Amino acid sequence: MPALLVSDHGFTVGDGVFETIKTIDSLPYALTRHLERLARSALGLRLPPPPESIRGAIDQLLVKEPITGLGRIRLTWSGGPGPAGSLRADPITPTLVISHTSAPKPAERARVVTVPFPRNERSPLSGIKSTSYAENVLALSYAREHGGDEAIFADTQGRISEGSGSNIIIFDGTNFVTPSLDCGVLAGTARGLAIEWCGVREGEIPMEALTSAKSILLTSSLRDLQLVSHVDGVEVPLAPEAIALAQEFSKRLLEEVDPL
Repeated sequence: MPALLVSDHGFTVGDGVFETIKTIDSLPYALTRHLERLARSALGLRLPPPPESIRGAIDQLLVKEPITGLGRIRLTWSGGPGPAGSLRADPITPTLVISHTSAPKPAERARVVTVPFPRNERSPLSGIKSTSYAENVLALSYAREHGGDEAIFADTQGRISEGSGSNIIIFDGTNFVTPSLDCGVLAGTARGLAIEWCGVREGEIPMEALTSAKSILLTSSLRDLQLVSHVDGVEVPLAPEAIALAQEFSKRLLEEVDPL
């Protein structure tokens, strides 16, 4: 019977990294890119590298626990059992947890709320998909309390950073731009594909651009490219170019299930 020790540092201090991978009818999307990012996150957190056998374990799980329709694989690679407090065990014996569950279909358009506390682009966890997620939990809770379904952070310099579980793309009427990684942004897999496939540019975007944008989109593994309807209760325009971008992205992902 699978068990997680109460002394596991992923549970006690959030010492771990993770990935969320979309499945459709138990077929995983962008799996290679997610496994590569898991390895980068582990390196950034100074954890041992995840084993190459993860891919085979995922295949076995999908056969054993198939899901029809939209699902999500959750991979967690933690620091494993350790002493009370922040000090890790020596040597580290990581814990690997893999699950496959149903996922709700994202809304056609999202309502986002800006939060009053920043994403620290100088944090050692910046760019790491860490299980230390309390900041995102608080941000999403704040957004829900203010009528939104996603939270948007500024960084400490007042630039747009990212959502609690998504990246963001701004359409200014000419270009599609997403915040650069030095704004405290996680290098999302959907974000990366939007840059490669759709010509989305990277740059520094002031928070004021949220009110002047011709359209706004969120990106994540489960959302693909999701159009935004409101920012802080104010309606966002819906440009035909943004609709076309979202449709183009989803169509191509269905054609290239595991883009390298």
